[in-house]
Amino acid sequence: MWQHKEVDVPRPLARPMRLTRMLRALSSRSMTLKDLAEEFSVSRRQVYCDLDRVQEEGHPLEQSDGDSEKTWQLPLGYKGLPPITVSPYELMALHFAESHLGYLQGTPLTDDLDSLIKKVEAGLPCKVLNHLARINQVFLPRSGPVRGAEDRSQTTSEGVAPPMHRRPPASQAGL
Repeated sequence: MWQHKEVDVPRPLARPMRLTRMLRALSSRSMTLKDLAEEFSVSRRQVYCDLDRVQEEGHPLEQSDGDSEKTWQLPLGYKGLPPITVSPYELMALHFAESHLGYLQGTPLTDDLDSLIKKVEAGLPCKVLNHLARINQVFLPRSGPVRGAEDRSQTTSEGVAPPMHRRPPASQAGL
């Protein structure tokens, strides 16, 4: 009986990870279409799509016609795009989104969001961070009840709970 022998074929990376690695590779050396397709285990067509995406994101991709094939490379010394500036209110929006995803705590989504917030906050001055903390204290929802049940019952000076609003018995109502 003939048995199928499994071949260890590398699985393609998710696109964001592949683009990140492609940027690293292109910043260190020029690569042909074939080189990129083999290194990232994707088709030539996918490489073209990825190269278009790299250019759409604003990276200055240089293309040159080599001996027989085109090559792509990022300029020498290219360090990436300038940092993105974020206003305190945009950061507050991230905190607000994070506070509403509590039911997803411990998942990659909330872990990545927390990581993003920490990266952005690392570049902010202390004055802005303090202002943001005050805004968060006022506007973000708190988990759990604000007041405990014991605070809700009011008592009179004698220590007896005030009467609840209810209908008087039929004998007192004049029936």
